[in-house]
Amino acid sequence: MSIVTRRDFLVGGTVTAAVSTFAVLRTARGESEAKLRVGLVGCGKRGLGAARNCVDAAANVCITAVGDVFPERAREAMQKMAA
Repeated sequence: MSIVTRRDFLVGGTVTAAVSTFAVLRTARGESEAKLRVGLVGCGKRGLGAARNCVDAAANVCITAVGDVFPERAREAMQKMAA
């Protein structure tokens, strides 16, 4: 039995969230004018990259929640996404 580290869990969660979001965008593109609200869990380079890709995928996507184990990373991510 392998041990899952916190980093592995966060990376896996980020990838799962990104894949799920892109699947929703593919099926719902053009069908709704409502905003798609997305939360970012894990604000490292991979998480920020996935969030940027998600926001760039469609005009009605917005990041509404940001979370990370390290609060300073979450603050930095919010500042980078706002810029």
